[in-house]
Amino acid sequence: AKASMVQLARETGGAIALGTFDGDAMVYVEAIHGSSELYLRLPVGYRASLDSAMGLAHIAALPDVSRQVLLKRLGQAAPAGNIVKQACLDLGATGCCFSLEAWRTGINAVAVPFQAVTGEGVFVMSCGGPTSLLPAATLRKHVGPALRNIVRQLSGSTTERKKYF
Repeated sequence: AKASMVQLARETGGAIALGTFDGDAMVYVEAIHGSSELYLRLPVGYRASLDSAMGLAHIAALPDVSRQVLLKRLGQAAPAGNIVKQACLDLGATGCCFSLEAWRTGINAVAVPFQAVTGEGVFVMSCGGPTSLLPAATLRKHVGPALRNIVRQLSGSTTERKKYF
């Protein structure tokens, strides 16, 4: 994944992260920073909350029953219902989940969930950065599709949509 992440970071200037779910957060297992404009430089091991684009992509990709069990277990720490609903709609329509200044003011991100072709587990890849560098239109038109292409390679999927879990 690293070579593709480095290339996308160079193309977008954004921060590209690969993460996996760990109990109540998404943990970065790889992180590449593409631009000096990035004032948030989150390292490997960083625990991103589930209201981040990465967390929402994980939640949205879960089967309905598993999603409800997780949200109930998280209680007050769970993302708001309307945000989860929008993430599910976005994932179904575009194959991506978006956080447009919702996780942190001034930060936009897009994320795509996938199951590794190697059988190592379920991951989410995201790209984020300042709104000045990654406006919503850029995420939707260019970055989201680029992430989906990378994920297709990593998951061994030959189709645009794939069952995640």
